[in-house]
Amino acid sequence: MVQNKKDLITSLAAQTALRCGFEIYDIIVQFRKGFTRVDIRIDNGNIVSHSDCSGYSREFSRDLEEQGLDSDVVVEVSSPGLKRKIRNREEWIRFVEAPVKVTYMVDDSFSTVKGFLSEVSEESVVVTEDKKAYVIRFDTIKHANLDY
Repeated sequence: MVQNKKDLITSLAAQTALRCGFEIYDIIVQFRKGFTRVDIRIDNGNIVSHSDCSGYSREFSRDLEEQGLDSDVVVEVSSPGLKRKIRNREEWIRFVEAPVKVTYMVDDSFSTVKGFLSEVSEESVVVTEDKKAYVIRFDTIKHANLDY
């Protein structure tokens, strides 16, 4: 029952996002004592405003109500934020020229660079920090995020 409810909520969130012109960046469904908490981060390929989050929340709440799930579900909708993770090559391409923080493997230890994303290729990214360019292979990146 719990997994089915989680699947239904996740599916409804995706359908609502599609209808409203968003995509789900992240969703976390947590079952707590007496209620279900749903944290959703929406994205639109641009800037997600407070109004966008409110509108999506209203639409999603309506969809939950139609499924009879509104009485015990608490929903929080937000944007991915200014420190959002960069998760795939498409996102790297999207954020060329943005400030980034990248942690990656060098030999047997981690190194971190903060700078501007200046280039994306098939195998790597180039981050420029104080006029020095760091070529970082995708397969060495442990963690990366925007750094506004």
